[in-house]
Amino acid sequence: MAVNRFDTRQSANRTILDQLFTSLVDDEKGLEAILARINEEVTPPLRMLASATPNLILNIENIFISNTDTGRTKTIPPISNLIPNFTSGTMTFPSSPSGNITVSTGAETFAISVTSDNYLKVGVNMDALGNLIPTFGTEDTVLADASNPPTISNTFALGYVVIFSDSGDSNNIQVIENTDIVQYAGGGGAGGAGDANSLLESLKNMLQDSTYELLTPNIFSQNADDLVDAASTGSYSLVSDSFEFNGAGQTLITENLFDAEEFLDEGLDCKEVDLVAFWDLDKVDTGAIYEVSRTGQDADYQEISMERVGETGTYVGTHRFDIEAADQTIFAQTSNTGSYSLNDSSTQFRAQEISITDPTVIRTALINIQVTGSPLGYLKLQLVRDDSGLPSTDVADIVSESALLDLTTISTGDHTFNMNDAVLVPGTYHITIVPDTTYTAEYTASGASNRIRISGAAGETGAEEWNGTIWANSTNLGLTMTVKGRELDLKVRITSTTGKALEGMGVFYDNQSSQLSTGFKNIEVFRFKAVADNDNEFALTQFSPDPDLVKIYYVEAGQVFVRGAFDIHGQDIIFPVDTFNNGGLEADVTLVVMQTEGSSFDNSDANAALLAANNLGSTNTGIDKSQNGKGIFLRRPDGTLREITVNNSDTLIVSPV
Repeated sequence: MAVNRFDTRQSANRTILDQLFTSLVDDEKGLEAILARINEEVTPPLRMLASATPNLILNIENIFISNTDTGRTKTIPPISNLIPNFTSGTMTFPSSPSGNITVSTGAETFAISVTSDNYLKVGVNMDALGNLIPTFGTEDTVLADASNPPTISNTFALGYVVIFSDSGDSNNIQVIENTDIVQYAGGGGAGGAGDANSLLESLKNMLQDSTYELLTPNIFSQNADDLVDAASTGSYSLVSDSFEFNGAGQTLITENLFDAEEFLDEGLDCKEVDLVAFWDLDKVDTGAIYEVSRTGQDADYQEISMERVGETGTYVGTHRFDIEAADQTIFAQTSNTGSYSLNDSSTQFRAQEISITDPTVIRTALINIQVTGSPLGYLKLQLVRDDSGLPSTDVADIVSESALLDLTTISTGDHTFNMNDAVLVPGTYHITIVPDTTYTAEYTASGASNRIRISGAAGETGAEEWNGTIWANSTNLGLTMTVKGRELDLKVRITSTTGKALEGMGVFYDNQSSQLSTGFKNIEVFRFKAVADNDNEFALTQFSPDPDLVKIYYVEAGQVFVRGAFDIHGQDIIFPVDTFNNGGLEADVTLVVMQTEGSSFDNSDANAALLAANNLGSTNTGIDKSQNGKGIFLRRPDGTLREITVNNSDTLIVSPV
């Protein structure tokens, strides 16, 4: 019996097959080849199928499908501008109704729980890296009533597989058949990029309109849970791309939101922040509690008052930090087995090395002083940068200096020095203990009867001594010292009052100063608290001060200061300690540093600042920069800077800087 061969010649219009074959005019394509090409064309990328012998494994095939005759290839649309490199994979279900789903791509396992005799639809999604992620619908005893699984933003949804827990089979999950698989035509999934971009643009616009310099956004559709601390009791949802609170009392706690390069590495402090929170408009927690901490410590969270913007899901608030109730211990060497004199020869100064591992604000340093006789003069502490393992002798490396301690008024015991909130980046520093020349002169005159000794302990490390010429290590010795302050760790904590969803937030900070420059007008503004901050040193960042032209206005008191009321050292304006303490009564202080004539961009300003820093005098009052009791700075051949002053007997006095 003859067998008829079916081929393309039996097609009246063979051009309809041009998607299957490269050439149709002269070629005769058999039915098997036609069916094979049709099969390739209808096979979706990432086809899901059961195993040849059904089991609990769902198989996913190649992301690229090619027609072997035409060479044309199809794949899925890009996920976040990427197409994953995926050839095949699996999603394996547990036999028990309560167990873990494992995937061949991605390190995570996913918990699953199915009630006996219930159906559950499990979605299969792929992210931009090719990781497989399941999502879960709502189970039901009737398949049609089991809800479809949600898709995940910024992923590709392949489809879903139906899981059934059979009580008649020891309550086990049944094997997966091809009839249990639903493949989406073309795939799906929400991008979410538009909403994320609009939130980020809102934050950027707010930054432009503010006096702040830095912003850390935390938009969950972009950042996911990257900035969420593990201590949070709420959770980030892949499905909604938001942070979900499932009830009252749940928390969102962020990681450190200070920018490492733009803020922490620059040695900046934070005294004020603005917070913006974006809620899902359908899930706004109107009673949520917002708190911020600049130390990252639970005890240091301070509540921030937030206001809703109209009927939107946006809340905004500003918070100026109060001084923390207790400082963190940054360095402590508590052993006290002896004391070591400050003399007039081998040990004129002492110092202790400290190591800073995280960006830190140093507030106080405590030392133990033993008093012998009746010493005279004053003592101060200096926080100094490191120079090859020893304290630097460059005056520019003095980070902070305490107020003077009158040695005629002290007794033996612990003494705490305020270090004026010095901001340190990680590194090695030294706390130097520096008496003035009056102490040294009295030490000599009394034959060492009137002196002080600094407590320490043999067997500890890090002590150093100054012999009047060089610093050297004190072998096997450490000073009794406790340094306190706060590590810079900006965290936000939001506590829910009901089950709602947060889409993102933004924190603005580094509001240290603002500037207005128009023509020859230079202005820089400093705002702080009279008691809590009690600032007296101000670093100008916007212009170089001209000592003849710069004026400082104390807005609340209606006062104006000119040079003489303050010192100028380069870019730094320095007032006496407690100038703005307001008698110990808390108040806001606003200082406007204004230079309304002359240009701040030529070298003459820097030269004039240097002359003012050296207090150089002249009989011409128009150029006189001298101040009573203050001298010039000169550097010795060994690089040490000294201040040279003249007393009322016309005697030159050389003092350490």
